[in-house]
Amino acid sequence: PQIDRITGGIVGVEGLVRWQKGDRLMQPGEFLPIAEETHLIVDIDRWAIQAACRQNRIWQQAGLAPIPVSVNIAAANFDTGTLVETVTAALEDSGMAAEYLELEVTETTIMQDVQRTDHALRALKAMGVRIAIDDFGTGFSSLSYQGNYGFNVLKIDQSFVRDVTEPSQGAITRAIIGLASQLD
Repeated sequence: PQIDRITGGIVGVEGLVRWQKGDRLMQPGEFLPIAEETHLIVDIDRWAIQAACRQNRIWQQAGLAPIPVSVNIAAANFDTGTLVETVTAALEDSGMAAEYLELEVTETTIMQDVQRTDHALRALKAMGVRIAIDDFGTGFSSLSYQGNYGFNVLKIDQSFVRDVTEPSQGAITRAIIGLASQLD
C-alpha cells in the first residue's frame, strides 16, 4: 500500500512480483536479473499488468474507493513494441479505467532508446495511464525529458530518503521535491 502520511489513508498500491520457491520467498534481486537476461521479464510484466488491473477492478467492484495500482516496467518492454497493446488489453479485459493504472519506469529505461520510449509513453499518457519515474536521481537522464513527459509521479530513490536527516541527503531530497512541484 501507498499511504498518505497526513491522513493515514491508502492512496494507491504497488503490485510487486515475488517468487515462492518451496518454503523460501526469493528476493527480486535473485530472480529479476535472470528474467531480464532471458527476456522472460516481458512475460512477467505482461502478467503483472493483467493481474494488477484485474485485482484493482475486483476491489473497486467490492466497493473500495478507486485508487491507482502501480506496476514496474522493465526496459525490455519498450524493445518489443507491444507495451501499449499489452496495457490496452489488460484494461479492456479487466474493465478498469486507465486512470487507475500507473506504470513505473526508471530514468535509465527512458534513456536507453529515447525515441521508442517516448512514443510508448506518450501513447500510454494519451490513454489516461499514469506514468511514474522510479528511483529518481540514480539514472543519467536529461532534465529536459522530465518536463517533456508530464510524469504523474516522481519516486525519489531510497538512497536519498533513507538518510534524509543528513544535510546533503536532505538538500537533494528538498531539491527534487521542489523540481517535481514546479513541474506539477
